[in-house]
Amino acid sequence: MITKSILDRFHLVLLPALSLVMVLSLACTSQDEPAVEVVDENVVATSVVEPAEADEPPAEIETEDAPVAEEEPPAEVEVREPEPVEEASDSTSVFEQDPVPNIVEHAETTQLPDAVPDDVAVIWEAFQFINDEYVDYSLIDHGEMSEEAILGFIEALGDPHMTYITPDQMRMSRDDLAGAFFGIGATVAPAPDGKGVIIQAPMEGSPAMQAGIKPGDRILAVDGVDATSWSVSEAVLVIRGEEGVPVVLTILHVGDVDPVDIEIIRGRVKLESVKTRMIPDTSFAEMDIRQFTDETPGEIREHMNQMLTDGAEGVVIDLRNNPGGLLHATLDSASEFIPRGLLAYEQDRNGARRDFYASETGNFFNVPVVVLVNEWSGSGAELFAGAMQDHGRAVLIGVKTFGKGSVNITRTLSNGAGLNITIRRWYTPNGNVIEGVGLTPDVVVETEPVPGQRDVEWVEPQMDAAVKQLTYQTQVTTAVGP
Repeated sequence: MITKSILDRFHLVLLPALSLVMVLSLACTSQDEPAVEVVDENVVATSVVEPAEADEPPAEIETEDAPVAEEEPPAEVEVREPEPVEEASDSTSVFEQDPVPNIVEHAETTQLPDAVPDDVAVIWEAFQFINDEYVDYSLIDHGEMSEEAILGFIEALGDPHMTYITPDQMRMSRDDLAGAFFGIGATVAPAPDGKGVIIQAPMEGSPAMQAGIKPGDRILAVDGVDATSWSVSEAVLVIRGEEGVPVVLTILHVGDVDPVDIEIIRGRVKLESVKTRMIPDTSFAEMDIRQFTDETPGEIREHMNQMLTDGAEGVVIDLRNNPGGLLHATLDSASEFIPRGLLAYEQDRNGARRDFYASETGNFFNVPVVVLVNEWSGSGAELFAGAMQDHGRAVLIGVKTFGKGSVNITRTLSNGAGLNITIRRWYTPNGNVIEGVGLTPDVVVETEPVPGQRDVEWVEPQMDAAVKQLTYQTQVTTAVGP
């Protein structure tokens, strides 16, 4: 709260001071995500378990040397009484005949903010001195120093889940979590030779696909502006725009010699967070939830209804590599499968607890499901999986999850950037800690598909275990009855 108050009052004026303090005093720490515990490879991979029953829920020191008098002939040396020295103003140095520098009071040039506590005032003072006196003012970049100062705060806390989001990243993050944006509907990637970007894939039915954009197309220019040195972020920011406004891409198709100009009318592009398929040679379907966005609960309902219509007797919910997303979307998604009760709870630094319950408006309470997780299933994915596990609604298969049990909120800063702050910790319905621990699957299966294998008709060990578990569950359900 102190940091936020300083930033709110002084925007980019106070923050440059922080960079100096952090650079001088903070040890460099890695911002990589924490290592994930390795599960014993000897655990049987294809065991089948019954779903568990649900439980109850200054002064400046002048360092300049004293002036040295020029040597004169002895006959001309004149001894005088020292004249009274007036009190120094601002940062004027005052010296006695002794060459050792005196301590000089530095006059205040800017009033210290009332909201700044005494133990943080030194940061403000350091900024004043640097800004007012540093020898080369052209090197003082308030924006860059502000960002470095914020990164210093984050490093000091040692929280791997706190992040600084640049203004450009903030804009794209809002669009992606909303589940839609206005653009051409194509994913881009760095060019293999490092010169700009290429089209990774146009989205199905998107303006890009309709205009003839193909995978591997190199973007040479956008609206006549050379793009051969752009990063992915730069390309995305320029190509996205207002709905209905055209953008001209200069494209070099794979195998062609001459580039072509392609005009594309920007449109609303929906980011699908859910992908589904029928699992070959089974009566089951896979629902791959990539992240939890505003659109995810609706997508889950749509896909589940379609899969059941197509004859699916059970569903594998794949949360592997799902980094989480929006809290309300995660809870609404879990409510589609859990009929009632506590889904999760969170606690703040004062111990205040807030509970989250199922909406009791779901549609798929009786559909047999299994949940796949891995070491990159984090945050909201762990909340979803933990609720399903604690309620005995699904068996978890895979490896231990990432272990991000923090509730984060993004505060918008005055420069358009964001500060993703950890404000609470959350727990599964049974009170299991997620932060730094993760969820342990009911059936541990180490082997995962290599890149590219998930898009072909191949049932790998984790999926094979899921199919065996669903087969067992559906047989038991059939024998016992609804």
